[in-house]
Amino acid sequence: MSRKQSGKPIKGNRKCELERKRDERAARRALAKDRKNRPPGGDDGEEFVSFSNQLQALGLKLREVPGDGNCLFRALGDQLEGHSRGHLRLRQETVQYMMTHSQDFEPFVEDDVPFTEHCKRISKLSNKQRKEQQRLEKKKRQEERHRQKVLQGRGSHDQNQNIPEAVTLVPALSTLSI
Repeated sequence: MSRKQSGKPIKGNRKCELERKRDERAARRALAKDRKNRPPGGDDGEEFVSFSNQLQALGLKLREVPGDGNCLFRALGDQLEGHSRGHLRLRQETVQYMMTHSQDFEPFVEDDVPFTEHCKRISKLSNKQRKEQQRLEKKKRQEERHRQKVLQGRGSHDQNQNIPEAVTLVPALSTLSI
């Protein structure tokens, strides 16, 4: 039985699993807050169950994203990358795309806000978002340093064994009659 079949997490996916669980906890908190603020008497339960059943029939499921101001970009990350860790990068890329294709997006900006002002607003990060971005960048740098150390360690080991760096397969393949 493979690890996939047994349901045990693969070592490399542990980070993704922890991130997913964190996002799900935040989504549950946001859902609880939403339910608390919902006016009494509104029964959306039947409609929600029906919608969930329709999604399940298509092999899809509803995934909640925390409503923290990054929900659109977290949802994009979840769909594009399978996780929402890159939501800040997606936010910046989205704003950049909107700016370069302003003729496509400008008609949809509400009120009397100029399009460039709207793009500036959505590109700005809150202090919390900025700290999260700095944390992620620091983590990425640490991972890169670790990767470089591992590669350097392997490089010194390979030099001792006198293994050639590249092997040409063309002469070997030309001798075969395929």
